[in-house]
Amino acid sequence: MRLNRSESYFKSSSWKGTWEKDGGMLVNQGIHFIDLLIWLMGEPKSVYGELLRVSTEKEIEDIATGIITYQNGAKGLIEANTITKPNNIGYSLALFGSKGTICIGGKGFNQVKHCYVEGNHKVKNELTKLSHQTDEQHAMYEDFIQAIVRDQTNLVNPSEGKKALEAIFALYESHIENMSIPLPLESFSTEEMSKKVKGKEKDDD
Repeated sequence: MRLNRSESYFKSSSWKGTWEKDGGMLVNQGIHFIDLLIWLMGEPKSVYGELLRVSTEKEIEDIATGIITYQNGAKGLIEANTITKPNNIGYSLALFGSKGTICIGGKGFNQVKHCYVEGNHKVKNELTKLSHQTDEQHAMYEDFIQAIVRDQTNLVNPSEGKKALEAIFALYESHIENMSIPLPLESFSTEEMSKKVKGKEKDDD
């Protein structure tokens, strides 16, 4: 994730850029891509991460890097920032497996940059067709409505959402503790991050 969030963006509202109310750059801007990494790759086992704050106009991180280790042995790499100049470059997601590679990106996250799956030559055309669809929010609302009408669990349930949030919190905790953090977490609060980050920055100096 390579975005631009200017100082005026953070100054436009008192909650922006604060650990207590914003929750951090990954929570605010990056959670959908962490969610995708987990949705596609499986259950996370542990997370290691580091943060960097460049702008002093806010409390939260400008840059986040991380490594997710999954229960199946796979690795997920996180690279996110909000200091890309002069404007957003956009988003990208790349999957590298034993039988193929898929890379999706672009400012609207709707461009198939590379696609190869062993034994499936049609997958690139299928992905390209899907990339032109812009009604994903409609589909999510429809799924939610049907879950209520039919009294069933919807596709995206709270336990799935919790996994992404927990992975981000583990990355934040890893930055403070300088170690890989096993999942699941027992407890974590972004409200405590302001004091912890300031303490770490002072120690690093």
